[in-house]
Amino acid sequence: MKRDYRIGIGEVQVASRGETLTCHGLGSCVGVFLHDRQLKIGGAAHIFLPKSGHETSLGQTYHAEGALSRLITKMEACGSNQNQLRAFLFGGAQLFTSSLTTGMRNVEAVREYLVQHHIYIAHQQVGGTDPISVRFDSLRGEFEILHRMTTNKPLKQWAKAS
Repeated sequence: MKRDYRIGIGEVQVASRGETLTCHGLGSCVGVFLHDRQLKIGGAAHIFLPKSGHETSLGQTYHAEGALSRLITKMEACGSNQNQLRAFLFGGAQLFTSSLTTGMRNVEAVREYLVQHHIYIAHQQVGGTDPISVRFDSLRGEFEILHRMTTNKPLKQWAKAS
């Protein structure tokens, strides 16, 4: 049986050999999955905040730049080349009716980092008002989205981004 890594808030993880990476409860958080199609490895980051700042008690991987930098470093340690990576983005929802837009600020910070580092964004499912969970297959580069975790019904079964 292949291992399924569950990526908590502020965590990053790399998987290979068909292991899966799962981010649960992506509300305003953004789940970023990176895939190296040649080496068949994947990585995930569960990003909580758009930028580092006054949150000194939080680790460096809680914000977009720190999490993505650490994830890319871990993937390169497994032999991956940053220029071969494809990114898949999920989450960034606005869960409350206030004017606070943390979710979209998280999405924009992730997009900005990826563009600056020349990483192709292969798929995005961001925004909305509902939290989701996402499972990513490191071998195939495919994802499964669970919408409204309480129903646990898949919205898409192992969709492959073009």
